[in-house]
Amino acid sequence: MRAGAPVLVTGFGAFPGVPINPTEALARRLDGQQIAGHPIVGRVLPVSFQRGPDEAIRLARAHDVALVLGLGVATPRGEVCVESRGVRIARSRRDVDGHDRPLPDTLLVEGPEIVAASVDVDCLATALEATVSDDAGRYVCNAWLYRVAHALDVPVGFVHVPTAGVALDRLCRGIAALL
Repeated sequence: MRAGAPVLVTGFGAFPGVPINPTEALARRLDGQQIAGHPIVGRVLPVSFQRGPDEAIRLARAHDVALVLGLGVATPRGEVCVESRGVRIARSRRDVDGHDRPLPDTLLVEGPEIVAASVDVDCLATALEATVSDDAGRYVCNAWLYRVAHALDVPVGFVHVPTAGVALDRLCRGIAALL
């Protein structure tokens, strides 16, 4: 890990069925903080198959980050989960742009079946007191992990939180464990 290099942490905004996304507040609260000598760039992304991953990739490159961590809410889950992989998907429910699947020109349509998270998922799960999951869902969070991990040459991970969210200090411990 490059000393002092920024860390990008993304959360998502509201979407149908989730008018208040706890990851939005987490990303905003982390923005500008320092963890283990690394400045945090916290950004909120749209729940869009295309724009969410595209913006995360753009931000990671623009800030020359050493690590990217995505956060998303998983409404049916009652615990924090570190996702180990994203999978290629063909159809899902509608995103905020009205699309029910990734657009035809995205990697998700013709790419490999699975793209692994490139962070140490076991280390992150231990630090977060979370479980490791191999199912990031079939919605935008999965698309984010699949596309961002495939596109970048830095460690990329994704954490699902329940609707109640996760304590900021717990999340900071998880990030610090990766640095």
